[in-house]
Amino acid sequence: MLAELTIRNFAIIDALNVTFSGGLNILTGETGAGKSIIMGAVSLLLGDRASTDMIRSAEDTATVEALFHLQDGDGLRDKLAAWGMDGNEDLLVRRVISRSGKNRVYINGNLANLAMLAELGESLINICGQHEHQLLLKEENHIDILDAFGEHLGLRGDYEALYGRFQSLKEKRRSLEAANRRREEREDFLRFQIREIEEGELLPEEDVSLAEEKTVLMNVQKLMERATAAHDILYGRERSLLEELKSVIAAVGDIKKIDSRLKIKETDLDDSYYRLEDAAYVLRDYAGELSFDGGRLEHIEDRMELIHKMKRKHGPSLAEVIQKKVDMEAELESIVSIGEAIEEIDVVMKDVYMDMEKKARELSEARHAAARRLKKDIEREIHALRMKAAVFEVVFKEGDNREDSFTPKGLDRIE
Repeated sequence: MLAELTIRNFAIIDALNVTFSGGLNILTGETGAGKSIIMGAVSLLLGDRASTDMIRSAEDTATVEALFHLQDGDGLRDKLAAWGMDGNEDLLVRRVISRSGKNRVYINGNLANLAMLAELGESLINICGQHEHQLLLKEENHIDILDAFGEHLGLRGDYEALYGRFQSLKEKRRSLEAANRRREEREDFLRFQIREIEEGELLPEEDVSLAEEKTVLMNVQKLMERATAAHDILYGRERSLLEELKSVIAAVGDIKKIDSRLKIKETDLDDSYYRLEDAAYVLRDYAGELSFDGGRLEHIEDRMELIHKMKRKHGPSLAEVIQKKVDMEAELESIVSIGEAIEEIDVVMKDVYMDMEKKARELSEARHAAARRLKKDIEREIHALRMKAAVFEVVFKEGDNREDSFTPKGLDRIE
């Protein structure tokens, strides 16, 4: 409800403040009294376009501001909340028109735009001018008027919640049906991809180990020569390092028998000898195991080429290839179960539909009762104006129980 209007520097108005009462407010006056100017100012607050011609002469800006009291069921609080604005009991709208072209719109102190203002304006106020359509003549508003009169907006809210839930389930089912139609093609694709990776028998970090093995095979001759040479130095040739060390150990033992001041532990020398001896055996065995295997090298190169193709197609790393197989298996499992999901939604939709239909019937009965009261009240007022033959009727165009007969406002069409 419009509670207060403030106009500054608008057209011929210097400053004007108007306080409105509840219900119907009528502006009267002779031609040229300024009624249309006030109506024009109010229209600006409802989203009409502005021009610099509206600014009072010798002024740079014009301001129109209005205070509205919000009412339950008008939906304005939800709109304000969706825009991140406070919406308690009052709504303050301000429009500033500037000669510089920098016009501004404020809603509850927040900078806004014309589209938002126009959206609010549809519910804020109904201006009935001499040649303007009235709210009462718009059939789509009749059901809202009857619901407000009958004071069953709460019942309608319950229905709207069920209707929204049902529509959401329908949309989800449509999505699942579309996915189900694509399921067979997608399933074949996933199975092919999974089988391709499975046949590769890929192992984590296999590419790294194959590269290392290939390097060894490419350098077998060099490795054998170096391992054999190291073994010979330690053990294989005459006067080897181990034989020399054994002589050192014996000499130290002889010295310490005579002079205990020699600070060399024979056990340390013994440990060094045994470690070098173990190293000699390892080098001998290592060199004996080395051999060039052309078949193995060819297998490694083929395997590395396969892994490279897999990484290029599914990678870029081998770990990602293996993970992609896991992901595709999970997707395959999910799309295979789409049919089950549709069946589950059908069960839920059936229950929600029954609740929605029941609530729609309750709402329709409440509307019929309210329509009878409204008819009686309006005809009493009309007859008091000496229009005894006048009749007021609320015509119901009730839908059937088909799913497509339900609307966001119920089963009823009212005129």
